[in-house]
Amino acid sequence: MRSLLTVEPAPEAVVGIAATINLGIVVLNRWGRFALVEETLQRVHAIVLPVAAHEPVARGWRHLAHVVIEPWWHEDPWAGLQHAEAAQASFREANHRPSTLLAQLMVGMNLWFLGALEAAERELRGVLTGGTSYGPTAPIHLFCLAGTLADRGALEEAYELANRTTRAWQARGRNEHEGPGRRVLADLLCRRGEPAAAERTARAALPLLTVHPLERMAATATLAAALLAQGRAAEALAAAEEAMRQYEALGSFGFRGAYARLVHVEALEATGDHASAARALAAARDRLRIQAAKIGDLALRRSFLEDLPENARTLALARQWGE
Repeated sequence: MRSLLTVEPAPEAVVGIAATINLGIVVLNRWGRFALVEETLQRVHAIVLPVAAHEPVARGWRHLAHVVIEPWWHEDPWAGLQHAEAAQASFREANHRPSTLLAQLMVGMNLWFLGALEAAERELRGVLTGGTSYGPTAPIHLFCLAGTLADRGALEEAYELANRTTRAWQARGRNEHEGPGRRVLADLLCRRGEPAAAERTARAALPLLTVHPLERMAATATLAAALLAQGRAAEALAAAEEAMRQYEALGSFGFRGAYARLVHVEALEATGDHASAARALAAARDRLRIQAAKIGDLALRRSFLEDLPENARTLALARQWGE
């Protein structure tokens, strides 16, 4: 990726270079290498700008470069959705079907992050029918579709999808996908009310996620929730605080960060530290309000606050505690 930053592409090579950088950005985001992503974003804009007016595919890649970093690092799924829809329109203009489907995946992801669950599911299922495999983005599709299904209450379908997909990856030797798959399964087991199984699955996932810090910190938060559901408050708090340290070290809470903050609040409360729990809850509530203020669509602002379970639970607790 650093080598690509120094390449001066010929006009006919801009699309290829922009596409290559974008695939690298997906991987770098999953690794939490956000500083390098910022450098590559600037490079994509610089090489695409001279050809953007007459080259819709290059224009699409410029927008697609933003669709993961906006929600995951900047905690701004509204901006992510705007870029994803613009990328999809550009690729459609060029009749570039594989890239259109990839943009559709990112539209679905950002719709889910905004709580627009029915629309997100529609987009994400449409990607499945497109018949394209995306390699490094495959875990993202599983994460998004299983999460969308779970958030709208279809837990059994979400679990069956995640279990089948993870087993298929294992059978094909796709070890790089197994950790994220197990992390999703642990979350779904916790939601299904099987905390002991969720704990085992989360612990099995963690060693497989050493190069995926975003997934690792989310798995640590899920482990905390599973321990809390078993009444092991002190262990749950230790895991929740470790998850919070990981998020703070990375400088981003965009990847299931609201869930981690909620689990931390509940673990503090379970250990009897109501004062610390109240402070953490107030910070979590304020962060949600800041995010919601960025959303330019009132219906999506409402769904973000009310239809995502961790957000709705955080705000309900804040009202209950008078925060």
